Order: sequence, then structure tokens, then C-alpha cells
Amino acid sequence: MWKGVAVAYIVGALCYFPVSIVGYYIFGNNVDDNILITLEKPTWLVAIFAMPVFDMLEAFLVKKLHFTPSFFFRLVTRRTYVAFTMAVGICVPFFGYLLGFFEGLLSPQ
Repeated sequence: MWKGVAVAYIVGALCYFPVSIVGYYIFGNNVDDNILITLEKPTWLVAIFAMPVFDMLEAFLVKKLHFTPSFFFRLVTRRTYVAFTMAVGICVPFFGYLLGFFEGLLSPQ
């Protein structure tokens, strides 16, 4: 049980820390706990939806990188995209808490 908990925390940390570091770099300590409140402007950034982005990704892979469209291709692409968006979605509510940690860690003394 302890090994499972340790792996879960490590995976969570690997997801949260890069998002927090980049967020602190971009917004500094002016970010709210809910990052979506901070991303009020530009409005086009908030208005992005998952399916149009997935369609653009799939079109890019087929047209530019010359992947052959098939059931397996769509299955792998969609699962990878969903896993990525899920990881980002998990990180969003805890964004402000991690920024305080990195502010203390990265700020010059």
C-alpha cells in the first residue's frame, strides 16, 4: 500500500510541478488560486474547446506528418490527447498552492 501511495504522489508531483513553474514564470505572484480566473484575458484562450483542438491535431498529423488515418491511429491519438487534457485539468485547481511553493523556492534572496 505504501508503494502505491508513493507512486501516486510522484505521478501527481510530475504533473503539478511543471505547470506551477511555468505559471509562476508567466504570472508571478499575481495569479489566483483558480487559474481560470487569472486567464480572463485574452478571451480566446478561455474559449478553447477540446474537440476543435483534437480535430486540428488529427489534421496536422495526417496532412503534415503523413500518418495514415485508421481506427488504431484515432484510438491512440484520442487516448493520448485525453490523457494530456486530463493531466492539465487535474493540475488546474491546485495551481495557486504550488505557485506559493515555487515562489519561495525560486525567488532571489
